[in-house]
Amino acid sequence: MRLLILILSCFILTSCVLPERILEKQGVSTAIGFDLIENNQIKGTISLLQFDPNMESSSQIISTVNGSSKNIRQSLENKTSHDISSGQLRSIIFNEELAREKGIKSLLDTFQRDSNIGSLLYLIISKPSSESIITSKNHEDLTDIGTYLYRLIEKHLKREKLTQCTLHDFLSLYYEVGIDPTLPVVTVRSKTSPYIKEVAVFKKDKMVGSISNDESIYLKMIHNPKRIIGLQQINIPKSHLEKNYISTKEMKDDYLKIMVQPIGANGNVTFSSIEKNDFNVNLSGSMIIYEMSEDLSLNNKNVKFLEKEISNYMENELDNLMKKLKTMQADPVGFGRVLKSKRMYSELTDEEWYDKYPQININTKVSFQIKRTGTNDK
Repeated sequence: MRLLILILSCFILTSCVLPERILEKQGVSTAIGFDLIENNQIKGTISLLQFDPNMESSSQIISTVNGSSKNIRQSLENKTSHDISSGQLRSIIFNEELAREKGIKSLLDTFQRDSNIGSLLYLIISKPSSESIITSKNHEDLTDIGTYLYRLIEKHLKREKLTQCTLHDFLSLYYEVGIDPTLPVVTVRSKTSPYIKEVAVFKKDKMVGSISNDESIYLKMIHNPKRIIGLQQINIPKSHLEKNYISTKEMKDDYLKIMVQPIGANGNVTFSSIEKNDFNVNLSGSMIIYEMSEDLSLNNKNVKFLEKEISNYMENELDNLMKKLKTMQADPVGFGRVLKSKRMYSELTDEEWYDKYPQININTKVSFQIKRTGTNDK
């Protein structure tokens, strides 16, 4: 009896063994891109890492044309002798035309259902085409564009101006009422590495516009407070210096240009009046001055002057950004989220919010103090 149980156990255990995967037969996908082409078709391009010692290159680029992401992935499988593995997929790239005209949610469906793919891979918009990004050879990680893009986005998320742009973050914001996603826009030029050109703004899953990297710094200060943010240039008019009795005789330009880095920034959005639809956006914190275009004495008086001028400059930039986003009818700030948190608006829908959004009033307030001058931690 014991022998019979032992034999049956062996059969059961062997039936649970995972399928054998031979390394040399694997094609590890690290980046995949989608481009809208003629006749409303979609071109898919994938970068594969291969471990076959008989091959001249460890990286292979494959392209195919179809109507859906699932069919594209199946068609790509048919174009290689390797088994395409998606477990190391780092980036999904959509060209701008596709993101604007068709939206990207339907193309993400097959990826979010794939248990081999983590939700922490990055989503990227390309300009002009995702194929041009994936086939680019001018980058440090010569054999793998997927790793390069992952490191590029990761670096900017940690120390620069991007807000979170993973598959998980995008889908979370897509399904949430009262806030819209943003994604980085990557481009490439002749003899240059792919780089982040700007930030795409979405309304649900369609791209409706873009903002500059400098403008996106304000979104990061709102959504990722108390973190070190990327450098920003502040321009103070020469006339403002003269009004405060600061000598400008040696100035060669009409502006005092200052490179600053906000640290410990604290941003918040509040709803101040139900009757007037008034919202407040407040930013405060400290900043480091890295560089000034003119030799200005940083005594107490001048430091107070610079703090006021820098805060006013940033407040004007923030105000212009709010107007720009309202023109796009997109809400990456999350005003609708704040409104929905109020009991009387707890049942707010996307349609109701998008109807209400153009009529809201947004008041901005920025106040920063200079913490250090002439200091560089890098």
